[in-house]
Amino acid sequence: MKKLAAFNNSSSVVIDQSLLSWVLFKAKNSESKHFRYCLHHDTSSSVQEMVIAVTKDSLFPPHRHPINKSESIHLIHGEIATFIFDQLGHITNIYHLSNKNKHGLLQRVEGGVWHLPVCISDYAIYHEVLAGPYNKKQDVENAPWAPNTEDVINLKQYRDDLVSGLINYE
Repeated sequence: MKKLAAFNNSSSVVIDQSLLSWVLFKAKNSESKHFRYCLHHDTSSSVQEMVIAVTKDSLFPPHRHPINKSESIHLIHGEIATFIFDQLGHITNIYHLSNKNKHGLLQRVEGGVWHLPVCISDYAIYHEVLAGPYNKKQDVENAPWAPNTEDVINLKQYRDDLVSGLINYE
């Protein structure tokens, strides 16, 4: 599998259209249909700050982070719906981020909350911030009531069902 992330190696960084285009190119051409450019230097950094590009074909399972690790997403381009779930997997809220006037541009999800951001436009680019250091095995718990990343067919159906339900929710 190809790398799904690149790390900044400078003491400072500016995100411009050229970098956004590169991150989107990497996402569109990856098997997973997502890619992240980390503004921090490595996973041991105390702040994990990333520019992430996803396509409508990106697949992630619902997940949560530890209580002390909130996650913020600031939309740069496109549309994202973040589904918030209770302990049994029922939707309790949906945050709709979009450049359109009636929707939000920034969201924060506290640690311990089951959630799933889903790209609902052709692609989306966003800035994500998570408390570090980052250890995927400790910092991401996939929901036991939803398909996991190995179950691609059912995970795709799960995502598609969530997105189709947006019409009735709004």
